[in-house]
Amino acid sequence: MKKLCSLLGVFLCLCGQAIANHIVGGNMEMVAKSAVPGSYDLYLNLFFDEIGGKNTRKDPSITVSIFRKRDNSRMLNIQLNLQSTTPVQYANPACATARSLQTSTLRYWAPIDLPVANYDDPQGYYIAWERCCRNSGADNIVSPGAAGMTFYLEFPALLRNGQPFLDSSPVFGSVNGEYICVNKPFSFSFAATDQDGDELRYSLVTPYAGYATQGQPNPNLPTGSSNYPLVQWASGFDAGHQINGNPPLQVGSGTGLLTVTASQLGLHVFTVQVDEYRNGVKIGTVRRDFQLLVVDCPVNTLKDPTVYKDDTPEADRDKGIVTANFCENGYLDLITQNQPDASYQWQKDGVNIPGATSYRYRAEAPGKYQVVVSSSKVCSESKKSVMVTLVMVPGIKAEITANVPLPACANQKVVLSTLTGNYSYLWKYESDTLKGQTTASTPAAKSGQYSVRVQDKATSCYYIPTKDVTINPIPKAIFTSVPSKRSFCGEDSVALAAFDSVGYTFQWRLNGQPIAGATGSKYTIRQSGTYSFQASIGNCRTLSDTFNVALYPSPTAALDSIPAVCSSHLATVTLVGTPASGAFSGKGVVGSVFNPVASGPGKFPITYTVRNQYGCKAVATRIAVVTLSPKISAGPDKGMVRGDSVTLEGVADEGITLEWGPPAGLSNTQVIRPSASPALTTTYVLTGTSAEGCQTSDDVTVTVWERITIPNGITPNGDGTNDTWELPGIEHYPNAEVRIFNRWGSELFYSKGYSRPFDGNRNGSRLPAATYYYVIQPNNGRPTISGSLTIIL
Repeated sequence: MKKLCSLLGVFLCLCGQAIANHIVGGNMEMVAKSAVPGSYDLYLNLFFDEIGGKNTRKDPSITVSIFRKRDNSRMLNIQLNLQSTTPVQYANPACATARSLQTSTLRYWAPIDLPVANYDDPQGYYIAWERCCRNSGADNIVSPGAAGMTFYLEFPALLRNGQPFLDSSPVFGSVNGEYICVNKPFSFSFAATDQDGDELRYSLVTPYAGYATQGQPNPNLPTGSSNYPLVQWASGFDAGHQINGNPPLQVGSGTGLLTVTASQLGLHVFTVQVDEYRNGVKIGTVRRDFQLLVVDCPVNTLKDPTVYKDDTPEADRDKGIVTANFCENGYLDLITQNQPDASYQWQKDGVNIPGATSYRYRAEAPGKYQVVVSSSKVCSESKKSVMVTLVMVPGIKAEITANVPLPACANQKVVLSTLTGNYSYLWKYESDTLKGQTTASTPAAKSGQYSVRVQDKATSCYYIPTKDVTINPIPKAIFTSVPSKRSFCGEDSVALAAFDSVGYTFQWRLNGQPIAGATGSKYTIRQSGTYSFQASIGNCRTLSDTFNVALYPSPTAALDSIPAVCSSHLATVTLVGTPASGAFSGKGVVGSVFNPVASGPGKFPITYTVRNQYGCKAVATRIAVVTLSPKISAGPDKGMVRGDSVTLEGVADEGITLEWGPPAGLSNTQVIRPSASPALTTTYVLTGTSAEGCQTSDDVTVTVWERITIPNGITPNGDGTNDTWELPGIEHYPNAEVRIFNRWGSELFYSKGYSRPFDGNRNGSRLPAATYYYVIQPNNGRPTISGSLTIIL
């Protein structure tokens, strides 16, 4: 017999061969969130091998892309985040354990909002995501360890004929942990649902390999394509024979039910495509990749299971039932034979029910049910019961009520009751049957969950309502801490403490009235009076004894304000407090004098303490402020041409008041960097005043130079107009040096004082028409002036 290996495509070995990849299949979903066009939830489900992928990081997010079908243009990249990891349920746990099977469904999700106007192409759109590579142990494709996989979904235009078009993709159901026994009929539901009620048609198609490779197994973005590369079938396999058999793997075109009687062992990759039709026109497509293993199954010696009810006669239980009614708001216990060394997995509508692994299952919803029975000791072929259809019929709502409000108190008698009439009753506390309690009511003496099985004698419908009952003890209301004396000064912190326990709440009272906000187990006394408290657990309350307290009157104390002191004008300050019998304290305080030299700069609390004849004290506090004089700078001296302006570059501490003077020529006298345009050379003074009144000053001089008018060209042609380069204003710069250069840097003209204007000649020869360059050095502190001069002939 060939060695049994793992299933669901997550198999760790296939006849001793290691299988590499941890992703063994998956599919996409695109579900409209509401009637708002373009608003969707986008999902990608991946089937993940937890054993083979135990050293593989589960991506916390992946990126899929939307493409336009007409030209494969990328429309949008979408990041999907890992939303949940759900274990796949195995119908045959012994085989799952023997083959080290542990598979999860990773569900990635993101909400998307697509502008419908941008998605109006009649050919529609598709979403894709790629990874490489597949399980190297797959038998029906060539080089599976180098073959990638592409997950694919098509959706229609969101705007048709100018109107929004609403559609959700088909949604595949959950997968079961299954394998195929060779030469045995096998079926597996791949049915999908469509919330729009569109027609769904199923087909087997060749899986996409896509463009991911061993060299680039995790591309950052998928590639758009009208013709994705397909996997290459191994010899003897093709799209119609993805699992060989008699018959080979098939899918019901209208049901999505996979069927096969496999004739060849091995691991098989396959893809089911579901096409969505509306009014006979195809509008969408989803592909689901998956893998199934064909093994040689040992014979299951367990009895063939049937499903029956509690009231099925003993003689008919081996025949079982195929249909049954159960009542609305009720349930029906489905039962199969309880066999030694057997394990059970109940299914609803072909899908394993999580946790339903007993020989009994309580069904509370209509549907098609069956049980899978397999050996709990050895891995062998599973056996399935026939499908049992449950139909819900009208029923009643059974409830449990209590005669007192819940939670109840220990000194109350609690009686639980349910509906009365032609019923039988069986009461339980937790899982224990209450002996003798077979009427419509029962006493409840302790906390816990109570239930009653109520059966309608006329219809055989039965219900099991439950009631959680809490019966609280009577709380203790006693003081655990009180002061040894009952007279105090008002400033003393005197606390009362109550006995506390789990679930206790409190309300303190003064002279019998609740104190607002006093709901803790301790309370600090703030005035004379009679104190008590109420302790509660739920509705159970107890009032404490009282505690009388007298508070001595406290004296009053006042301390006059202390003027701020600048660090540049230090002087002592005489402190004044009332009444005169008190004492001053604080840094820099000697007697009744505050000395800023002793304290240094900063803020210092000064206190004045007064005590009365009871020894109760009052304290008044003021803050003495010793302020450093503000730091300011008027900035560097400036120079400017008359009629222009410069910005003064003052610097000052934050939070001080500024004032420039004199104001003549300033844009603003109260900003740190005003614009200055004085008519004459002027020295400006910047004064900074702190909030405490401390001042500091600094000055800056703005030198004003006369303007020189500089023409950019001359026409030395002897017509008496513009024959020389006149520089009006140059006379204010008697020491100015004027130089003119040609384009190669040769000096052509030099003058100090510019008593003779440049006339376009050099050494008596006329210079050619061209552009020349000048440099004027004023030599009075003004920066050098340069530019170009053109001679025009």
